[in-house]
Amino acid sequence: MAPPTKTGRITRSGRGDQRPVVGFLLHSLEDDYGVALWAGAVDAARAMDASLITFLGRALGSLQGFDAQANVLYDLVSAQSVDGVIFSSGSLSMYSGIQGLTDFCQRYRPLPMVSLAAPLEGIPSVLVENYQGIHAMMAHVIEVHRARRIAFISGPTQVLEAEMRYRAYVDALTEYDLPLDSALVSPPTTWTEATGRQAICTLLDERGLQPGAGFDAVVASDDETALGALIELQARGFYVPDDVLVTGFDGLERGTYFTPALTSVRQPVYEQARRAIACVLAQLRGEEVPVEEYLPSDLLLRQSCGCPDPAVLLAAATPAASTAAPARAGGGLAAALAARREVISAEMVRAAGASSERLAPAWAEQLLEAFSNDVEEKASGSFLPALDRVVRQVVSTNGDIKAWQGVLSALRRQVLPDLTETGLLHRAEDLWQQARVMIAETTYRARAYQELLARQQAERLRQIGQTLIMTFDLTPSIEALTRGLSELGIPACYLSLYEDPAQPERGSILLLAYNEDGPVDLPPGGLHFPSHELVPQYLLPARRSFSAVVVPLYFQEQQLGLAFFEVGPRDGAIYESLRGQISSLLQGTLLMQQVQQHAGQLDAVVAETLATAEQMRLTITEVAQQARTVADTARQSMEVSKTGEDAVARTVAGMEVVRQQVEEIAASILALSAHTQQIGEIISAVDDIADQSKLLSLNASIEAARAGDQGRTFAVVAREMRLLAGQSREATTKVSDILNRIQQAADTAVMVTEEGSKGAQSGMELANRAGGAIRDLAATIEEAAHVAVQIAASTHQQSSAMDQLVAAIQSAKKASSQATINIREAGLAAKK
Repeated sequence: MAPPTKTGRITRSGRGDQRPVVGFLLHSLEDDYGVALWAGAVDAARAMDASLITFLGRALGSLQGFDAQANVLYDLVSAQSVDGVIFSSGSLSMYSGIQGLTDFCQRYRPLPMVSLAAPLEGIPSVLVENYQGIHAMMAHVIEVHRARRIAFISGPTQVLEAEMRYRAYVDALTEYDLPLDSALVSPPTTWTEATGRQAICTLLDERGLQPGAGFDAVVASDDETALGALIELQARGFYVPDDVLVTGFDGLERGTYFTPALTSVRQPVYEQARRAIACVLAQLRGEEVPVEEYLPSDLLLRQSCGCPDPAVLLAAATPAASTAAPARAGGGLAAALAARREVISAEMVRAAGASSERLAPAWAEQLLEAFSNDVEEKASGSFLPALDRVVRQVVSTNGDIKAWQGVLSALRRQVLPDLTETGLLHRAEDLWQQARVMIAETTYRARAYQELLARQQAERLRQIGQTLIMTFDLTPSIEALTRGLSELGIPACYLSLYEDPAQPERGSILLLAYNEDGPVDLPPGGLHFPSHELVPQYLLPARRSFSAVVVPLYFQEQQLGLAFFEVGPRDGAIYESLRGQISSLLQGTLLMQQVQQHAGQLDAVVAETLATAEQMRLTITEVAQQARTVADTARQSMEVSKTGEDAVARTVAGMEVVRQQVEEIAASILALSAHTQQIGEIISAVDDIADQSKLLSLNASIEAARAGDQGRTFAVVAREMRLLAGQSREATTKVSDILNRIQQAADTAVMVTEEGSKGAQSGMELANRAGGAIRDLAATIEEAAHVAVQIAASTHQQSSAMDQLVAAIQSAKKASSQATINIREAGLAAKK
């Protein structure tokens, strides 16, 4: 026994009632197993005057799409909203494993906790005999149907239930001396119909096995994969059970709708949830509870394993052993049936199975008494109305009406021995026949009604979805949603958005609230409240218990908020569907708000862009004009540079002529200098002759003086000669001076001409360099002129393009303005 849990019962803020609130962490309301658990918890909480809040998340660490986003909801479970917690551990641990789930549950201490389907350390657990169920199924297919090559469809690797079922499969093979063949064991599945079909594909296609020779039976670890296997085998042309037997585990009602009906192991899911509620409430009262409580599983033999329909067998069953004689001695049929009331009632209850779990405990005794009174005509017409009342209760609780054919068969089998009188037998057979017709009609009507309800609910959901799709404003969306939910029969709903989607626990904003009293007035912009409360506590019922489903609202990876539904319809798929529709609504509304905001921003940006484009157009026009001016100037510069280049070329040519002339002058002066030197030499010779002539004249004068008169004439000649020699000397001196000056001038001229020649050479070189620079400049100017022309042409094109751009932006601005108007009009239309 687990010790009592000391929780110090917390009264949630704002509520005056002391009814406990149990939180139920459930993986799904879209599969039969989850719905059965939920139904058991809802009924048990109501019967025990407790409230139930079901937190509809997904398996911990789910790898399916965006399922992991749903589990943010688990972070909001706390003492502010619940007094105890129940975990659907078998499904929640599918990816995390038992240890991962155990660690996860520690966050909820010290609240009382209960685990379903998997034992968690330190937490009371309500479990099912998984091992015994599969072991019994293996024994049945081996002993009764002589199966020897039995394939096994495995479950998730992290789930303890799946491990126990596989262990039972292995042990059963060992006990019956059958080999364990790994080729007959499928890879792990996720307990879905699709993975069941894939398991058969693996056996047939990858491993080359065929029904009959390769394997003669398929034992699946759950009903979903078993149904998937059955569908795949039939799709490939194999007959079940003729070619291969197929069995499951869970006992889902859906298995009875297939042909053949699925043989399965029934686990008491409804009762399991009821025990879990009772366990939490016992802990709240401080009572000791079992650490582990196991519920038995039992075989549901149907046609997929080769067994006949039990209802058909029971209808033709051999009458039970008679005890009528002693009974009649004491008072007729009534006394005989009274003596065996417990046995007959027990057989009727067994035949009713799970369909009678929600009926009053004495229903079988009451029907038996009514039947006896009707047959003996003590109260004619009492049995069929009594049966009708019971069957209607079964219908109202979604029980299996078909099972009541078996109840009639059990009653007939037990009562026949006591009907020894022909009249009583005829009246009894008439009542049974009428009862069978009534049950068949009720079954037909119930299923037709369920189909009608399903169509109506589907249509309402479709209309809600259609309305939400066509609504772009949050206020009319909420109003439309309120109407739609009320029409679906949901008595209360509270819709909240997270203040900070990145941190949902920080706070929420209540945007929609209605209950049995109608819509709840909320402040403009919504009512802020702590997220862990789920709903502002003062809004929850204060004078009665309630059952609610909380669904997470998210779109892909974007957290949005949560919706809190008080339970109306017992079709769990409705709440799953609403989660998707409301999430899409909120995401669409938020996106529309962003579109409106962005449209306004776009309109402003377009207007600003248009103004900028206008300014750019003016600037480009001015630049184009300037570019044309630059191009003209460049062309003029190019012409000037060409003229300068020609002038430099002529200058260089002229300098070359000057250089040549200077060189010629220098050569002439050098020649003159040489002639002057020659003349000087001649003058020097004349001077020498003059000196000699003077000396001769002196000698002649001396000789003439000696000669006397004879020498007078000679003396005259000598004197003339002396005078001539003197004049010659003076002349040669003058000529020599002139020649010296000429020589000096020539030397100077030579030097000057040499310098001039060098200057002319240097000038020519400078002129050549200037010519080269001017040519380079001319080339650059020419290139610049070409570029300037291209720039002018480009700017002209840019100016034309800018004109077109401005026109396009003006059109875009008109379109943007019209789009903004259309969006606003759409919002206004939605409000209407």
